Amino acid sequence: MKESSFVSTDYHNKYTICLTKKDNSESLESKLIFLSNFKQILTVLKILEKDVSIYGPDLIHFQSIKDKIIGKSHEEVIQEYSPNRITANDVFEVIDKIGLPLDYRINLDMNGFNIDKKLVHKDKQDNVMLKRVYKVSDSSHYCFEANYQTDEIILDHVHEDHVESTILNEICRQCSTVSLNLSEKTSKIFIVLQERKLYKNFVNRNSSCIIQTISFGKKAGTGFTVHAVYQNEKLCLKGFGTGINYQNRDDYRKI
Repeated sequence: MKESSFVSTDYHNKYTICLTKKDNSESLESKLIFLSNFKQILTVLKILEKDVSIYGPDLIHFQSIKDKIIGKSHEEVIQEYSPNRITANDVFEVIDKIGLPLDYRINLDMNGFNIDKKLVHKDKQDNVMLKRVYKVSDSSHYCFEANYQTDEIILDHVHEDHVESTILNEICRQCSTVSLNLSEKTSKIFIVLQERKLYKNFVNRNSSCIIQTISFGKKAGTGFTVHAVYQNEKLCLKGFGTGINYQNRDDYRKI
């Protein structure tokens, strides 16, 4: 019986799912994702598609998972065990396990592009709180670098040691809008109807932050973006927004 095309004995893909803990120094080319929950593995396969492999030698310790994937293609495993549409909660559970790509800093500097005000539905470019963005892979997976300056939000006082949640909420909203519109190749208004956030660490005002986003949606329907905010490669918060794309704000007001 042949092995699945996404089961590998090395670390040469962009990401590699490992079922047992390893020293990250074992891999210089692949971002290691440590998972042994089969449901979460299926979610990561849906998100990263051909950019992720499973480290084959680990399967000797996980016979039930091995039985489900050996001899099947990536698509066959998804179709058999997780045919339903991926949800925001599914992605929320794994986004920080996926983490930032190994080459995110180089790609932001070399391949990142600036965000036009139209993508975040602003009248002034100064109110765009995103410096640059690049697409991580063929899937709807992006990395942004943010700044904390905007004329739109006036605070009673500014904390010297951390960025206020009001500022972070607007940064995440802008990332969600840009990510969904880029992935769906649309410029419609994305109205967030439901949100969830989990704060883990303060964001220091004196250092920039990186936002990872993963989006799924339909051009004429509902969609969602899950985001994770990192500083110095440490998770500070993660969350998601689900909502609906509208042609313009007037259409939304008619509801």
